[in-house]
Amino acid sequence: MKIAILQCDDVLEKFQTEYSNYPEMIMAMLLSESSQSNQSSQLHFKTFDVRKAQYPDSLDDFDLFVITGSKASAYDDEPWIKNFIVYIGELYEKSKKILGICFGHQIIGLALGAKVEKSDKGWGVGVAKNTLIQTTDGLGPVNAELNLLVSHQDQVLLLLLQQ
Repeated sequence: MKIAILQCDDVLEKFQTEYSNYPEMIMAMLLSESSQSNQSSQLHFKTFDVRKAQYPDSLDDFDLFVITGSKASAYDDEPWIKNFIVYIGELYEKSKKILGICFGHQIIGLALGAKVEKSDKGWGVGVAKNTLIQTTDGLGPVNAELNLLVSHQDQVLLLLLQQ
């Protein structure tokens, strides 16, 4: 499986030595999950920094597109965010598999017509229990429980998929 990591931010440099940067974290997580099913050797990664307008040459070059977190908000008035929203729309129109982490989830929602805004409760920080309701080859079984660390203030409130 060929995976494009669409990088939207960097971990602070002072933490990268200990924790790595977002692309490396994602690779480690997916390789760890796929090694349990003996499929880790079938995963191939390439990172694209969308803040610098770096994108794959062709949507068909990858099987999965993973969008990282970011300190930016999906609704920020930044040129790279506006361009990225258009790109996500193209991925969706071509029925490409997309996985969004934090900001990635929020910008996917916004690109598909969701209402995304700051939570009136402020920051959400801690561990969130999640369950995979759909998966793709090598990324874990359906109904697998994931406990993920969260730190966010934005949320997807309403999603109306444009079909």
